[in-house]
Amino acid sequence: MRILFDENLSFSLAGSLVGYECSHVIRQGWSGTKNGALLGLAEQTGYDVLLTLDDDLRFEQNLTGRRISVVILRPKRQGKQAVEALAGLILRCLGDIGPGEIRVVGEVD
Repeated sequence: MRILFDENLSFSLAGSLVGYECSHVIRQGWSGTKNGALLGLAEQTGYDVLLTLDDDLRFEQNLTGRRISVVILRPKRQGKQAVEALAGLILRCLGDIGPGEIRVVGEVD
């Protein structure tokens, strides 16, 4: 499974996602790309999941019929350590997420 990290997310989390191929929006040269276009680029390039901190994405984008999925991270606090504390939940989510799904991991409303 190929995972793309959104530009709002530290790539240091990739070290906790053993067994997954991870890259970052910045590494791909897609910084500043709007969500809809980013999802299209990621999907066309073979990414399966977009990891992001952008909670608004779930209200802005319709993934029906798409191959790519989105995992939105909602840590308890700000900062890299709070995001990395979600690694176990992220791994569980990645194990059963399907194409076109949006999942929220962490503090859920």
